Amino acid sequence: DHEAVTVSRRVLQALGEPFDLGSGPVSVSASVGLATAGDTRKTADRLLREADIAMYRAKATGRNRFAIFDTELRAEVDRRLNVERDLRTALSREEFEVHYQPVVSLADGSVVLCDALLRWTHRERGRMSPAEFIPLAEENGLIVPIGAWVLGAALEQLAKWRSLGREIGVSVNISPRQLTDEAVGAMVAALLEKAEVPPGALCLEVTETAVLADPTRAASRLAELRELGVRIAFDDFGTGYSSLR
Repeated sequence: DHEAVTVSRRVLQALGEPFDLGSGPVSVSASVGLATAGDTRKTADRLLREADIAMYRAKATGRNRFAIFDTELRAEVDRRLNVERDLRTALSREEFEVHYQPVVSLADGSVVLCDALLRWTHRERGRMSPAEFIPLAEENGLIVPIGAWVLGAALEQLAKWRSLGREIGVSVNISPRQLTDEAVGAMVAALLEKAEVPPGALCLEVTETAVLADPTRAASRLAELRELGVRIAFDDFGTGYSSLR
C-alpha cells in the first residue's frame, strides 16, 4: 500500500506541472483510485471496479488527489453488484412501473403532455432511486430492453387516455445507449403501431450529453426517428457542453 501511495503522489505531482503546447502552458489535474488484492483472490475485473469507485471518491473530495478503496467502499461495491444482479431479473419479475408527471399549459391550465418516469420497487429493498439503477442499466446494456418496456407501457397508457377523448401526448426518455442502437427506429415504429397511437403524440427526450457522445450515429438515429413523425426534445440542455449547432 505504501508503495502505491508513493507512486500516486509522484503521478499527481508530475501531472500538476504545466505542459507547453506551443500556444502556451496548459495545466491539468488527475484523480487516482487505489485498490489492492490483499490476501483475497480478487479477479482483475473486481480490482478495476474497486479502483474505479475509489477514483470517484477522490473526485468527490476535491479532485487532484488519490483515494484508497476501503471497507466502506467495499460495502458500496457489494451493494452495486447486488443491485446490478437484481436489475437483470427486475423486468421478468414485473417490479418496474411507470409513473406520469403532467405538463400543464400556462395559457389555460390544461394537461398537454405527460412525462413517463420509470420506477423500481425492489422485492426486498423497496423503492430504488433512479439515480442508483439507471446508470447501471446504461452501463451494462439493460437499458435497451428496459427502455423498450417503458416506451411500450407509456404508449399503451396513452392509447387508453386518448380513447377517453383526452388529446394529450406522452414524453419518454431515450438513453444514450438506445440512441446509438441501430434497431431503435424499428422498435419505436413497432410499438407505435401496436398501441395505435399517432407518432405526433409521442415526444422522445434525449440529453445533450447523449448526442455528443457519438454525434454522427446520434444524428442518424434522430433523423430516422423524425421521419417516423415523432417529436424530439432535448432534456437538460445547457448542463453539458452546450455546443450543439
